[in-house]
Amino acid sequence: MLVWEQYFPLSGKEQAKDLLVLPAGELLILGNKEVAENNTDYYLVKAGADGAFQWSKTFGSISNDIGEAIVFSPNGGFL
Repeated sequence: MLVWEQYFPLSGKEQAKDLLVLPAGELLILGNKEVAENNTDYYLVKAGADGAFQWSKTFGSISNDIGEAIVFSPNGGFL
């Protein structure tokens, strides 16, 4: 059963890789995006429990940076 569907307008070529549901029902979406030819960075998107976009952040350097999974850390954060 589909509860909601959301499109997050990001720039470049993105590919979602993993999803983490936070205790309050919010979502963290980890993905990769092409920022230049032969250069990939990873990004995080946070959405509310209702699917509303909250923020996004891109991480990377001049070489390929690829994210594959996101998990809770023992201190209550994520990695």
